[in-house]
Amino acid sequence: MLTNFKIKNLIYLCYEGFEIDLHNCYNFSISNLEVHPDQIIIPFQRLNNNISAELPFSKIIFTAYHYSYFQNNDPSTEHLSDDHILSELTFYPADYRQNHTFLINQEDPKETDDLILNFCSDRIIRLKAEKIIVTHQTSPL
Repeated sequence: MLTNFKIKNLIYLCYEGFEIDLHNCYNFSISNLEVHPDQIIIPFQRLNNNISAELPFSKIIFTAYHYSYFQNNDPSTEHLSDDHILSELTFYPADYRQNHTFLINQEDPKETDDLILNFCSDRIIRLKAEKIIVTHQTSPL
């Protein structure tokens, strides 16, 4: 899998010289997830809080091109209010798709890895693609 980002400590997205805390500084909304025949778009919107005030990106967008695997588990109803908060992200071997809760603190993907995004609501998005590229928007909140 080709990427233009790294993952640090299971929570930081290393992109364009920044360590971006997706857990505390950005929100996800399932209504903005886009699944197309040849790509998947997963956007995160910056929060308007003191922690994220220094970050230049109002939106972080993961785009997966030519995906061969996609799973989007529904959130737990008891934690539904936390569905917008990313808990961890990791690269994990595709050979172990039956397991979504084990995490590897690994900065770069291996060719056979999936990208896993675990949310505080127990939602899990897992995908395998030829290429996953992060882009951003810098418009004000």
